[in-house]
Amino acid sequence: MTHYSVRSKEEIKGIIDFVVSSERKIGIQVEGNDKVYLSRIVVANYVKEISEKGERAELTVERLEPESGNALLQKNPKAIVRFSLKDKSCEFDTQYIGLADSQFSRVILSYPESIRITERREHERDTHDMPEFVSARFTVGKHNKTYELEVVDYSANGVGLLLTEKDFEILKKIEVGEKLNNLVLYAKWTTVMVDGTVVHKTKVKGRDTYIVGVRLDEILETMKAG
Repeated sequence: MTHYSVRSKEEIKGIIDFVVSSERKIGIQVEGNDKVYLSRIVVANYVKEISEKGERAELTVERLEPESGNALLQKNPKAIVRFSLKDKSCEFDTQYIGLADSQFSRVILSYPESIRITERREHERDTHDMPEFVSARFTVGKHNKTYELEVVDYSANGVGLLLTEKDFEILKKIEVGEKLNNLVLYAKWTTVMVDGTVVHKTKVKGRDTYIVGVRLDEILETMKAG
């Protein structure tokens, strides 16, 4: 892998412009916490220098998902933003500045001074080096309840989700063959949103847990490269 940092203001602006225009999902990891929260950059304010009014370059992003990330970010304002661009993994340091509107629907973050990039070489890309997914979030049922489960197994075509006793109600809400739309998969450096289909609900032998198998509608490497 090749590692380098982009510090040119024009290059940083080009990357941020692409992330905004493509409506690409980003992952936000709050300092001191392993969880990656989902968001999207909606506005980039490119003030070059601090103005007489105290204005500075900043990013406006959607509120973090799950919702618990917003309170965590206000308490611990330093964070890392992560996203992928084709064969590149990108990240930059940021800091929580405040809320963007009275409806609390958007959050303001500091603009990156640099972007760290990890680029895989061609032979490394051929090994299908996928992100290490740690959890998944989805919404089911007539009341649209959201669940987050641990990912215990994954491949290019599907994931296995661990179902413990506290979430056994899911077994009654989803059936084999049912579609799961907007399934969010979390890794430490990125997030992926994809649709899938439940292919099995299997009780783990000797344990009071189940594995829910989900076949994905898209191949993970293809989505990552996009």
